[in-house]
Amino acid sequence: MVPAAFDVVFGNFKNFFKKKTGIDWDKRLDGLKPGDGEKARSAEDGNIKKEVTGGGKAEEDDRQMFVYIPPPKGKPRGVMPLGWRDPEEIKAEEEKLAETAREAEEETEGGESE
Repeated sequence: MVPAAFDVVFGNFKNFFKKKTGIDWDKRLDGLKPGDGEKARSAEDGNIKKEVTGGGKAEEDDRQMFVYIPPPKGKPRGVMPLGWRDPEEIKAEEEKLAETAREAEEETEGGESE
C-alpha cells in the first residue's frame, strides 16, 4: 500500500462514488431517491445506454450503477458541507411560510370588508 494524504484519498473516493451512483458526495442527502443517480448520470454524460450500430436497439452499458440509500434520520450521516440543510427541513419551513402568508392575506381581506 502506498501512503497518501487523506484529502487525496477522499477525493478519489468522492470521484468513484459519483461515477458509480451519479450523485455528488456532497449532495448524497439532498433527497435523491434510489435510481436518481443513474438518471442524473444518464442525463449528464449519456453513458447509461448506448446505441448498437445498425440495429437501432439500445443495450446496457458495461458499467453497473450503484444505488445509494442514505442512512435514516438519527443515524450517522458523515460531515456535510458548511451551510447544508436537510431538504425535509427546508420543505417544512417553506410550507410554514406559505401558511403564514395565506393567513396574513386572509386577515387583510377580512379587514377590508368590514
